Amino acid sequence: MKPKIDDLMSMQDILKTAIKREVEAREFYLKAKERARTPFEEELFDRLADQEADHRKALEKQLNEIQAQIETDRALSFDIY
Repeated sequence: MKPKIDDLMSMQDILKTAIKREVEAREFYLKAKERARTPFEEELFDRLADQEADHRKALEKQLNEIQAQIETDRALSFDIY
C-alpha cells in the first residue's frame, strides 16, 4: 500500500516516496513503449520515461542536500568543550 501524504513524517519521507513513484512511472512508460503501435508512440513513451528519470534525479539531489544538512547540523550540535 502506498503511503498517504498525511502519514509521512518528514521531508525525507516525502522525497523518498516521490522517488519511488518516479521509478514506478518510468517503468510504466517503458512497458507502454513495448505496446506502442507506431514509431511516434515509441518516441513519446521514451521521452516520458526520460522525464521521469530526470524527475528522480532532481528529487535525489534534494534528498541528498537535506541529508547532508542534517549531518552538518548534527556535527555542529556536539559540544566540543
